[in-house]
Amino acid sequence: MSYSGDIRIEDTIDIKFTTVNTSGVPTSLLGSPVISAYIDNGLIQLTAGITLSVDFDGVTGLNNVRIVATAANGYAAGTNVQLVITTGTVGGRSVVGYVVGSFSIEKRSALMPTTADRRLDVTAAGNAGIDWGNIEASTTVQGLSGTTVKTATDVETDTQDIQSRLPAALVSGRIDSSVGAMATDVITSTAIQNGALTAAKAAAGFFDAVWSVATRTLTSLGASLVQEIWDRATSALTTVGSIGKLLVDNINATISSRLASADITLAAGKVTVGTNDDKTGYAIGIGGIASTAFAASAIDAAALAQDAEREIADEVLDRNIAGGGSGGTRNVRNALRTLRNKVDTSGGTLTVFEEDDATSAWTGTVTRDAAANPIVEIDPT
Repeated sequence: MSYSGDIRIEDTIDIKFTTVNTSGVPTSLLGSPVISAYIDNGLIQLTAGITLSVDFDGVTGLNNVRIVATAANGYAAGTNVQLVITTGTVGGRSVVGYVVGSFSIEKRSALMPTTADRRLDVTAAGNAGIDWGNIEASTTVQGLSGTTVKTATDVETDTQDIQSRLPAALVSGRIDSSVGAMATDVITSTAIQNGALTAAKAAAGFFDAVWSVATRTLTSLGASLVQEIWDRATSALTTVGSIGKLLVDNINATISSRLASADITLAAGKVTVGTNDDKTGYAIGIGGIASTAFAASAIDAAALAQDAEREIADEVLDRNIAGGGSGGTRNVRNALRTLRNKVDTSGGTLTVFEEDDATSAWTGTVTRDAAANPIVEIDPT
C-alpha cells in the first residue's frame, strides 16, 4: 500500500497498484472486482466516484483506480481515505480485504494556497513574498520605522517641486508665521497690478476663488478689526479718489442736522418735474398740486404758470352755481356734460354720466306737469 498525498476536496486522483499470484508473478484481477473507499474509521464502503481499470494500458496485473473526491460523492475535507478490494480474485484466490492505496483530503498539509495549483512566491533566501493588496489588518497602523518607503532622492525631488509652487515667503519659513507675507505678496503682485490676470484666467474662476476666500475670511473678523478698517477709511486714506477721502469731503455734517434745517435752498435748475397734463410726473406740491414722482422735464416759470392756469380753470368749472364751495352737482362742468356726455332716463331718474360714459356725474328726478311735459328736478346739492 502507498500513500498518495494530501489533496483538495473536489480534486480527482489516480492511484495504481499491482496484483500477483502466489509465486509473485503479476496476474490479472478478476471476479468482477470492486474497489471501495473507507473514510477514517467509518464502516461505510464508499464506491461513488471510483473507477477501476484492470490490466491498465494492456499491462497484466497493473491496475488503476481513479477517485473523483467530491462532496457529492461522499468525500469531505479533513479526512483520511483508504482504498480496499471488496470484490475480486487473483489466480483463482480471493483478494478481498487487500488495501491498495490511501490519501488524505486537506488534512496533512501545513500550508495550502486558497486557489488550487498556486505556488508560494519566495525570495532568493527562501522567505515568503508579500502581496500588498492582500495583507491582514491592512487598515491598522503599523510601525515601519525600519522600512524605507522612498529614497532620499525622491523626497528631495518632491520637496523642491512643492517649494516651486509656493510663494517665496513660505519656502524658508513656517506657514502660520508667513501668512501675512504671503498675503502681501499676492496683493501687491505686479501681475495683478499690471492687469496680467487675463480674461482666460478670469473665465477659469480665478476671481471667484479669490472672492470665496475673502468672504470666508471676513465672516470671522473680530469687532476690533472691523473697527480698525473703518477708522483707517476715514483717517488714514487721504489720497484723492480713495473711499476715505470721499467720505471726509462729502459727508461733512451729520444727517440729523440736515433734517433739522428749517429751509432747504436748491440751486437753480436742480429740480426737475413732469409737465404732462395729468400731473402724475410731479414730485413736489406747487400751488396745491399733489404729485407722486419726479419726471425728467425741467421746472420753469412757464410750466408753473401753465399749471396754475389749469388749477384755476378746474376750480371755476367745479364751483357750485348755487354758491359756496366746490364739488356739488350744480356747477358749470355738470351743466356742460348734459350737452356732450351720455344721458339716460330710466325709472323716473335722469342720469348724466362723466366723460367715460360709465360713471354717474349727477342725477335728477323726472316728473310731468298737467300737460304731460317732463320736468327734471335736479338734486339741490
